[in-house]
Amino acid sequence: MAGQKVTIVEVGPRDGLQNEKDVIATDDKLQLIELLADAGCSRIEATAFVSPKWVPQMADHDEVMRRARRRPNLTLLALGPNEKGAHAAIEAGAQEIAVFASASETFASRNTNCTIVESIERFRPVIALAQRQRPFAVENIHQIGSVLYVSDMSSSAAGCYHTPARNAG
Repeated sequence: MAGQKVTIVEVGPRDGLQNEKDVIATDDKLQLIELLADAGCSRIEATAFVSPKWVPQMADHDEVMRRARRRPNLTLLALGPNEKGAHAAIEAGAQEIAVFASASETFASRNTNCTIVESIERFRPVIALAQRQRPFAVENIHQIGSVLYVSDMSSSAAGCYHTPARNAG
């Protein structure tokens, strides 16, 4: 394993807050991002550019991304699960765009209203957009991908922090 590197992305400001019942103030989200950066997190998924109809906690995604303080050795990511979301994230200053596919058809259907294959087709244009933006961006836009697995058991029993979520598409 010598020479191999593990990169940890903190997703609390996005994934940790998206299912909260009470609306979290934008300033509180920004303070959380600051505290995580102060604690040494170098890659933070700050928000998700998704429909507020489906994920009300992310309705302030543009403001969060624009106001989050940039600093050396900190990369701010945004979930951009489709081309529209990815474009808005880039415009707001996201340095990386995250996309994801589920490893479970049930989770894919509940979370994105589509199959696994359809979700992969949705993020092909996101990756192409990120690649087109690279030469023109002040900071290169990169894309990362995640595969989420949630069993039919509770998420804690499965050892996974992702829960069967409301539609995020």
